[in-house]
Amino acid sequence: MRNPWFYALACFDLATSGLLARPESLFGWPFWLIAWFDLSAGYLASMGLRLLAVCRRGYRALLVQIPLMSLYWLLISAAAYRALWQFMTARFEWEKTEHGLGPRVGPSKPRIG
Repeated sequence: MRNPWFYALACFDLATSGLLARPESLFGWPFWLIAWFDLSAGYLASMGLRLLAVCRRGYRALLVQIPLMSLYWLLISAAAYRALWQFMTARFEWEKTEHGLGPRVGPSKPRIG
């Protein structure tokens, strides 16, 4: 859930001081050097493990999904923050899955024999 904070701070620092363009940026270059290394190393390690697992198991069709992992993590973070907000503001009114909307199927009969 920390990825959106990183991107928000990077955009803010870029908009206000040019992100490493001037030494008086919000956090300075040591912070951004460590932050970019942390983010890049985490992404590359996770994608490398996914690549290894996909290749070893023979699911080569899933290779195209590996670069989309970072977008997936951002969407998970957004969903987690939304769920946390809904939990704090309307604890018992969140979206729930509606059941019973499909066609009714009678009970199955056990087969004998």
